[in-house]
This record gives sequence, C-alpha cells and structure tokens, in this order.
Amino acid sequence: MTGWLIYDKKGFERNRWFADRLKSYLGCELIIAEELEFGTENGIYFKYGGKYLPCPDYAVQRCIYPLLSEVLEADGARVFNSARVSGICCDKRRTHLFAARLGIPSVKTAFTDKRFLSLPEMPFILKSADGHGGTEVFSVKNKTELEAALLHTSGRDMLLQSEVSDTGVDKRIYLLGGKILASVIRRSKSGFRSNFSLGGDAALCDISPLEAETVNKISAGLKPDFVGIDFIYDKGVPYLNEIEDAAGTRMLYSLTDIDAAGEYADYILHEMDSAAKHNTHY
Repeated sequence: MTGWLIYDKKGFERNRWFADRLKSYLGCELIIAEELEFGTENGIYFKYGGKYLPCPDYAVQRCIYPLLSEVLEADGARVFNSARVSGICCDKRRTHLFAARLGIPSVKTAFTDKRFLSLPEMPFILKSADGHGGTEVFSVKNKTELEAALLHTSGRDMLLQSEVSDTGVDKRIYLLGGKILASVIRRSKSGFRSNFSLGGDAALCDISPLEAETVNKISAGLKPDFVGIDFIYDKGVPYLNEIEDAAGTRMLYSLTDIDAAGEYADYILHEMDSAAKHNTHY
C-alpha cells in the first residue's frame, strides 16, 4: 500500500515535528506540493523530482489545496480529508453556507469579493475566504480601516462578519473520525484574534450541549476525517466560526498526552484496511 503525506514548503517547516512523526507511523512518502507537477495527458499524471509517479493508494492532505485532492480522488486515491471536505472548509463562505443548510446558526456573515464589493453596515470583521491560522483577519470600523484591510487582503474572495460581544475568545474542538479528541478554549492576550499560533492562551475545557449538537451535525453532514471546529461567542452563546481542514495540533501536544499523529495514523490505516477488506474503490 502506497501513501503520500502532502505539505506545502512553509507548512512543512512550521510543522516538521508533527509531519515527521506522522510519516514514520504511516511509512509513507513526503510530497512537497510546490514540487509536484500534476494534470492530464492521456489521463491523469503526477510528476515529482523529474519522475512520473503512479497515483498512491491514499494521500494525507496537510496543505490547503482542494484541487490536488480532487485530482487524486479522480485517479483512485483515498484522500484524508476528502476534496469535498477541503472545498467546504478551505472557503469560509462555503463553510457558513454548509452550516446554514444544516440549520446551524452563525452570526451575520456577508459573502463578497473585490469585484462585486457589497458592504453591510460597519463595524464588521473582514476575513479573506481562504485565510488560515488567523491571517488576513481585520476589524473594520470605518472607511480608512476598510481601505487598509482591502489593501492587505491578498485574494479577492472575502466574508464580512458582525462583531460579537465576547471578543478574543473562541473554542476549538478536535474531531477525528467522528470522535471528539479534545476541546480547547483560547483567549487573546491582546486584540480580537485568539489563535494559539499568534500567542493566545489556551486551556482544556468542556463542551456545552449546544456545541455537542453542532459538532454532531457537522460530523454527520460533512463526514470529515480530522478537523478542528471553531466556535465564537456572543453574550455567551456559541456560534460556528469556521472548520479547519488541515487542523494544527500544537495545542493538543501542549495541553494533553494525546499523540495526535499516532491517533491520526491509526485511523488512516484502519480506514484503508477496512476498504481493502470490502474492496472499496475511491
């Protein structure tokens, strides 16, 4: 059985410890996305290091690249997470649209892009649709702040979200194969972004019945392999904020004795073994 562990260059350098651990558990090949050529030529092809490679049996996608996941699936690979999951989670607007279809509430969130810029009433939080780890998130209270935010947003796809009362606080729930691994509350030391990678404080916490209900709906409707589900709070009420596809694991290793790489590897190998026994084709 052949497998690829896929990272972009920056993601691999930032997460090398986890990547090396996951790779060793799986016995798979590391693929750096920027060095992989793929496309169609009398079918689908993959070329890496100057050599053509056959499609792997499975791929663990740890970079934000839904198209690559889709191509791998088209050529028969089992991708963790699937292209559908990545396509929804890697565009925050699609995440909120998915949630709305399931009846999951969110704070008011307007979808737009720079070509058709339609603005709700200020203030709001402006986010790039494909931002990751708290990047390209701006508090906008006036025209000057809006112009600055637009200047520093690299893409054209954005969402504009009403501010909540409980700023600088969010909760991350780690979900692996439908099982909750841990729940972590994060608090900003300054500003409104609470991301652990940006220096926020984090602590283990319980989840409320409403949060559990939302997580169960997401698990059943999305069927992700490994994601982080994030909530924000307005007057103490939880609202879905985003679902992170290539969920970072630093908080799990910092706050728990859970070996996230080991748990994920066991899950992947079990899924592939089950598929082989049932002759499942992806």
